[in-house]
Amino acid sequence: MASLGSAAGQPEIEIYFDGIERRTVFAEVRDLLDDWRHAAREDGGLPRRDRFARHIVGPAGVNLMLLNAENGDFRFEVVGEQVSALFGHDPTGRLLGEMPYPTARAYMPRYKYCVETGAPTFTVQRKVSFGIPGASERLLLPLRQENGNAGMLVYVRSRADNYDLIRAVFNASQHGVLVVSAARDPIGAVDDFEITAINSSAAALFGDDPVDLVGKRLKSVLPLADLESVWPDLLASLETGVTSVYESLEASGARGGVYRISSARVGDGLAITISDLTQLQKTMQTLETQHASLVKVNAELRSEVARRRRLEAELKQLAETDPLTGIANRRRFIQSMTDCLDGADETAPQSALILFDIDDFKAVNDRYGHPAGDGVLREIARIVSGHFGDDAVFGRLGGEEFGVFLPEARDDYGCQIAETLRRIIAETEHGNPGRPIKVTASFGVTTIQPPCDVETLVALADEALYAAKWQGRNRVECSCAVAHALDAETG
Repeated sequence: MASLGSAAGQPEIEIYFDGIERRTVFAEVRDLLDDWRHAAREDGGLPRRDRFARHIVGPAGVNLMLLNAENGDFRFEVVGEQVSALFGHDPTGRLLGEMPYPTARAYMPRYKYCVETGAPTFTVQRKVSFGIPGASERLLLPLRQENGNAGMLVYVRSRADNYDLIRAVFNASQHGVLVVSAARDPIGAVDDFEITAINSSAAALFGDDPVDLVGKRLKSVLPLADLESVWPDLLASLETGVTSVYESLEASGARGGVYRISSARVGDGLAITISDLTQLQKTMQTLETQHASLVKVNAELRSEVARRRRLEAELKQLAETDPLTGIANRRRFIQSMTDCLDGADETAPQSALILFDIDDFKAVNDRYGHPAGDGVLREIARIVSGHFGDDAVFGRLGGEEFGVFLPEARDDYGCQIAETLRRIIAETEHGNPGRPIKVTASFGVTTIQPPCDVETLVALADEALYAAKWQGRNRVECSCAVAHALDAETG
């Protein structure tokens, strides 16, 4: 910390050039400082003022001032609403040096120093409220105007915003909280503590109203037995600055019970928190007596959770699997393609979709029976599954129609795979050796460069499959010339 000094009668202002991020209580200060540093790096020195136009007109603008350096003074060009409210007047258009206020005179050398050094500066005007230092803070950011002259962006905000929140938490806390200041004898020794702030929960422990307790001495409200127990720890906390916690204090006053007291030094005093552990201790005793029962219940619950998870996994598997062939059903097949294609752009690899249909499969069922037909479908599913890795998706889309989705399939790779499958299916004999069943399949293939939606991909492959059926079956028709499905649709 550095100080440029304060004249008599002027407010005490602390000034910092480093560690600003940890000194401020406002996230907007950190964001502004980050933006200033980034702009300074890009501009090779003081950032241009137009870099911060969005801040001035944005939500943070109510706490911002824009000042222009002018003949050794500073003119207020922009002043946010909250800044004017904090000042009690709107200085827009006026010179800082013309103002008769002590704070204006106090900040003049700090503004000049900031512009001269070209470095961010952080200031705090100090006071104490609920033991928390700080009244208002300012972030000074030097800028370069369009004409080359110096300027400055200043973020001004009262810490009263935080004080209001702290007061609300202070008063709403279920724990007793009180702030005390040391009462010292003529030689400086602490002989008591005076209550300067106390919330309702703490006042209830003393059996009094908060308003009536403020100003009283701690020894006059704390029972003697309790005071003797905590007094050494209170003094130690005040002298060393180390937060102390006193466990299991048994209050001897009218309100008996078990308490935990912690104290932390604040200036020449302490912030004391009193937590009533009475009910907690009773609850713990009850829990201990029920421990064995709870362990048993917990084990049963774990077993039930495991059973339900297994059941959910089984149901999910059933919902996504074709019961006849054991491969993906249509729902899972379409969802897998959707997951792969959603968000894919031009940089993604080409993808291919193969649709194939067993030719004249109704004749197989009519001649050999449905059990034999089901056996043919199972065998084809087994054969095809063995030709792909884990990245491919293979599914039965309905009846005798199947699909293979290849997330990465450049050029005519999909057509080559389809031709291999067509040949294998045509050469395979199904059923009993004495009564073999041979079938063929027609294939439709499309290869496409993302982005592409599933509906477009399926439609293109389906058209190719239809063409294969129309041109005699037992063949592969490819639609691999489509480079960009969405462009093809809109063109």
